[in-house]
Amino acid sequence: MPAPRRCGCRRPSPAPGLAGPAAAAERDAVDATYEALNNPLARRPYTITAPDGTSIVVDTPERQKALKDEYAARLRTAHRTATAAAKERKRAEQRAILDMLGEIRPYGGKKHPNPVPVGPPPTPTDYGETRIRPDWRERLDRGFRYFPDAWVEAGNNRPLRIGTSRRAFYTTADDGGGTLGLQSPPGDRKKYDGAFDDHSDEVTVHELGHRMEQTIPGLKALEFALVRRYGRDGGRVEKLRPLGAGYGKDEVTQPDEWFNPYTGKSYELAARSGRDRGPHETNWEIFQVGLQDTFGRRNKHGRPDDPDLLPAFVVGALATLG
Repeated sequence: MPAPRRCGCRRPSPAPGLAGPAAAAERDAVDATYEALNNPLARRPYTITAPDGTSIVVDTPERQKALKDEYAARLRTAHRTATAAAKERKRAEQRAILDMLGEIRPYGGKKHPNPVPVGPPPTPTDYGETRIRPDWRERLDRGFRYFPDAWVEAGNNRPLRIGTSRRAFYTTADDGGGTLGLQSPPGDRKKYDGAFDDHSDEVTVHELGHRMEQTIPGLKALEFALVRRYGRDGGRVEKLRPLGAGYGKDEVTQPDEWFNPYTGKSYELAARSGRDRGPHETNWEIFQVGLQDTFGRRNKHGRPDDPDLLPAFVVGALATLG
């Protein structure tokens, strides 16, 4: 299969077995038969329906046990097949978006020429920095493939330091550069059903999105406008609220009706004491979580009433800014 235009993203081979919807239907049919076999109210002899529509008579304890074992094994196989098919479908969608962006502008072919690995700081922080992960360069280069060449090149004259942390992050520095804390290796094993190779790769793209805020004119202002567009309460700007469990007390959001309140996270309070002149110049999270949804092919952060909103915003920004 040919490679995507102007994009270094590899094309995985098709998943074995059925296509996504058909595999899911097969899994559900096997699951229904298995549930019928485990119905505590059923009294032998009784009849159940097999996935192919035929009837199965359950007339003895031995017959029931054999069928339960058979369908438990079939259900495990059906789950694996459906999961693999869904993953490949999402990857195909991701490739299609990258191909489309590659038709519009040079895309996915640049990376930072001289990132510098760094160890944990002398004074521990809330992010939980750890020893640099050995595959940091490969992870970083894969992340850059999701951005226009012009965006990456715009920041290549700025220092980029790479660390590793239990909670990934990106922080700016007075020299115009910044530090990207990659997700530590335990994050690689986190349960994940998106189009990236794993959760850590998706998070790397999120954090690189913050680096792009540093260098791409207009990106922060567009994020501000989108958050404010929906962060309304009776015509007034919605009050900032704590993000809640798992986050610091100073981490606040305009939660609105996003699937995840992190989408509306605001750094406005911190910016008022810094060098940013207004909320249109501070960092946000809506573009970054939008990157996750757009290329991960999941609606985890957008709006229930408009699942295409964040992908449309992200693709529009990637296609036109910079």
